[in-house]
Formats: sequence, structure tokens, C-alpha cells
Amino acid sequence: MTVPQLAIQHQRLETREAQLRAHIERLEAQLARNPEVERLEQQVASGESARREIELRVMQRERDAEARRLKVRSRERELMSGRINNPGELVRLSSEVEHMKAALVEEEDA
Repeated sequence: MTVPQLAIQHQRLETREAQLRAHIERLEAQLARNPEVERLEQQVASGESARREIELRVMQRERDAEARRLKVRSRERELMSGRINNPGELVRLSSEVEHMKAALVEEEDA
């Protein structure tokens, strides 16, 4: 291409760019005035808020479950340590450990 042809091509591209920028601005203005867009943005914000709340609840439950796991391990160690000689105390502690394990399973399922 010759220099004049390149200059004409460049001018056409600049004109097309200006047209596209104007079109984009018109579309953005239409979107800004569209009540449907506003409604959908509110829905998205509401959904994100609900998701954050659920994530917080899940994290809290995970912390609670981990605390239970630690407590169960501690009680099991105590049960298996051999320090407790009283049969009644062993039965009570064993029952407590089993109950704690069942509660932990329920919490993990939740």
C-alpha cells in the first residue's frame, strides 16, 4: 500500500473507532436507565449476601466440629490411659465418648 492509501485506511479505522465508542456509550446509557438491570443487580447482591452468610455458618460449624473432635480425642485418651480403675467410671466415660462421637457425626452431616 502506498502512503496515501495507508492514510485513508487509518482515517477509516479512526472513524470506525469513534462510531464504536459512541455506540458503546449509548448502550451503557441504556443499561444505566434500565429497571430490569437494576433489579437483576439487586438480586445478585442479595444472592452474594446470602452466600456469605452461609459460608460464615459453615465455617462456624466446622470450628464447632473441630472442637468436638478434640474433646472426643481427649476423652478417648483418658479412657485408654489406664488411669481409671473404677468400672463404673469407665462405663460412664465410655458412654460419654460414644455419645460425643454420635453427636459429632450428626454435626459433620449437618
